[in-house]
Amino acid sequence: TYYIGAGLLDGSVVITNTEDILWYERIHDDAVLDVEFVPRVAMLATCSRDGTVALIDVVRSDVVWRTDLGRPVFSIDFNYDGKFLAAGAPESVFLIDPGSGSVIWENGVHGLVESVALGTEITYAGGNDYYGNQSELRATNSTGYTMWIIPFEDAFIRALDVSDDDRYIVVGLSNGRIFLFDNNGKELWEYDTVDGAGVTSLDLNPTGDYLVVGSESTEYDLIYFDPEPPPPVPEPYYVGLVVLLVLLLVYMFYRRRVAEAS
Repeated sequence: TYYIGAGLLDGSVVITNTEDILWYERIHDDAVLDVEFVPRVAMLATCSRDGTVALIDVVRSDVVWRTDLGRPVFSIDFNYDGKFLAAGAPESVFLIDPGSGSVIWENGVHGLVESVALGTEITYAGGNDYYGNQSELRATNSTGYTMWIIPFEDAFIRALDVSDDDRYIVVGLSNGRIFLFDNNGKELWEYDTVDGAGVTSLDLNPTGDYLVVGSESTEYDLIYFDPEPPPPVPEPYYVGLVVLLVLLLVYMFYRRRVAEAS
């Protein structure tokens, strides 16, 4: 069965199966800012401007738990197997136990955390500065320790996604730039959207070689890539130059031997 979940400005959540409305209830006191289904389970997590995160059991039509983080929650994301839930809020990223709704750890992030992506072991958070066009990508391990931080100038982080194997993290910015990093923070490649339109959404396929990009333009980008391309083949010009240099050295060596012999 396929389900669709949506959050409304009044705090209500709607769940349908494309034919019937299965759930329509106001469970938050302010606008719902993000929703996320538990992978392969009929449960939906929601977060709100009122500072709460909730988990809904679709089959039982019941709120399993509701946790108050004390500040607006902009984004949530489950990891691949649904064992953990990440939540982004002003100045913080949280890791939550989906079974109980309890907070496992909280880590500080600069600015508003409007995007989170959760891998099997690493939580990624995009923090955007309150007053200027600056942002940071922060990687936190399973114990809540910051592994690395990558700053971005003149742009906000608008979307994140992580590969299922936790090897790659893709970042979309408000200026239309897209970056792919490995889980050590090494940049693998960058890309610009059509007409430089700001990125609004990113989605990596399960094998991590296709990326769908939504943007503020009327078009979308479908990118196929090799995350770790082989080293580039030397250009013929440089190969010829190396060969010429080797021949010159051999010739000079030969002339020297002839001169010594005479």
